[in-house]
Amino acid sequence: MSSFTLKISAGCVVVDSSTILDNATVIVREGKVSKVGPSEVLQNVKADKVIRLKHHILYPGLVNAHCHLELSYMKGKISRRSPFTGWIKQLIAIRAGAEKKEVDDGIKAGIGRLIQTGTTCVGDVTLGGRVPPILKRSGLRAIVFHEVLGFDPNKADLRLADLKERVEKTFTTDRLQNGVSPHAVYSVSPKLMKETARYAKKSGLPVALHICETLAEAEFSRRGSGEFLSFHKSIGAHIPGGHPALTPVNAVSLTGAIDNALLIHMNHPNRGDLSTLVRKNAKVVVCPNSNRWFRRKINHPIIKFMKRKIPVGLGTDSLASNDDLDIRAEARRIMADFPELSISDVFDLATIGGARALGMPAKYGTLQVGAPFDAGAIEFKLNRRADPLLAIISDRGNVSKTWVGGELLKF
Repeated sequence: MSSFTLKISAGCVVVDSSTILDNATVIVREGKVSKVGPSEVLQNVKADKVIRLKHHILYPGLVNAHCHLELSYMKGKISRRSPFTGWIKQLIAIRAGAEKKEVDDGIKAGIGRLIQTGTTCVGDVTLGGRVPPILKRSGLRAIVFHEVLGFDPNKADLRLADLKERVEKTFTTDRLQNGVSPHAVYSVSPKLMKETARYAKKSGLPVALHICETLAEAEFSRRGSGEFLSFHKSIGAHIPGGHPALTPVNAVSLTGAIDNALLIHMNHPNRGDLSTLVRKNAKVVVCPNSNRWFRRKINHPIIKFMKRKIPVGLGTDSLASNDDLDIRAEARRIMADFPELSISDVFDLATIGGARALGMPAKYGTLQVGAPFDAGAIEFKLNRRADPLLAIISDRGNVSKTWVGGELLKF
């Protein structure tokens, strides 16, 4: 953006959940918020481009802290009636027969949907390597977590070498960052989990992993029995005695992979897990509509995480286990499931909470001075009784505009 100055006036500007200004203006220089305040105060500020959004709410871009864009082409192709391991089998079968164009078209459509709904930053888990170049062209801000799987400890070195190669082939930019994702305790051997964590620490890469998603996962992790044992045997991946013999969080903690990591789901923490998360500086991303898609009857401990000051964000997961990639729908689900949370709490989960979960800079997820100008705008004629935060989350239409780093994105 060099020295380009952008001036945007709106009927309402949400700087953050506690700072909401009527008839306000944001000055953007070099892609960052330079000034924000009442329009009458900033009316004489010169700019290269001026945008007036009279009947709009301008707000911080939303953060989708967990997604699988490369699975977007699977929307509507997987039965909801299968147990979780049955869902995995369907996913594997569909992926084996997928054509590159179909996958790429799905990725593009998924990214388009993120932009359409005001998401400006995404934490995406990818295995095939087709997502990063498409994400780069889109202009979205992203952390791409390169996934690694492998339950056979004898093949850990090969799996790690493949992971390193994929990371090295993905060139980062100021908007796209690499990370790694050792998938889960039921799909990654303790040896591979440990080596991946060591590689991430040495290379300065963030880590994300799926954990405590189902009770079956906990049973397999502790006892090596149940649904996942049957699943491993059915696909020829059973390793006698290969399970960690610990709870999922303790198993991952022992490998070092939990340190500063993004923990995906955390539906079923065990006793003492929250203290471990605090001690290890771990973060959590919750995917409420994915849980609903699987018809999981759980009382998610999200409020316990928040009370312990564990950073929590929202994610959509993939279109193989959700009907949409709209983070506002996740926020609405949280509002319905946890009425004790305030609208400010929920808005924070969809913005600054997700940013903190992904390890973004301090002001990201706000429009405070110094923050990157990643923002959305919705058309909404406010009245005195209307709550702008509720208006943003409740909106089911496409946003009018989405910016990242001061650049207006196309969708």
